[in-house]
Amino acid sequence: MSKPYLFFYCSVILVSLTFYSCSKQKGVRDVLVNAENIVEQQPDSALQLLNTILFPEDLNKSQFNKYNLLLLQAKDKSDKDITSDTIIFAVKNYYIRKKDYPNAAMAAFYCGRVWHERNNMEETVKAYMEADIQCDEIKAVFFRNIKRYAVTSVYPILIEDKKFMYLQ
Repeated sequence: MSKPYLFFYCSVILVSLTFYSCSKQKGVRDVLVNAENIVEQQPDSALQLLNTILFPEDLNKSQFNKYNLLLLQAKDKSDKDITSDTIIFAVKNYYIRKKDYPNAAMAAFYCGRVWHERNNMEETVKAYMEADIQCDEIKAVFFRNIKRYAVTSVYPILIEDKKFMYLQ
């Protein structure tokens, strides 16, 4: 094969791969946006949407962390087992490093949910306190409601556990 044809074929392949990659990223972005829009009211549908992403480990860091946060949120709201979803701890640290306080607060809250489902009340309280710190950074009403949930769900348990009597 001569050099001009080889160059032409290589150029076509390179351009095709570029378009495929861009359309794939746009598709993932659309799935994440759609899942985020419906996760509160339709967590099962959000879970199905997120499961259409075949290789989440191939996503860029931002998309990968958003995917994992939304996946845990959808699973929790769908009453699925979340005890093994410890990747949320790394997701929380990612958002804190990025100073993305809304997502950091949400991730910290879900760290508390994972710890709570694992029956580790000490870590649950720490995670909810971290969510409280992140909420203070953004002053959002929605996140204040998360704090209320955290306090009202853990406080009765803490009263029973003598280690946490100082919180009364």
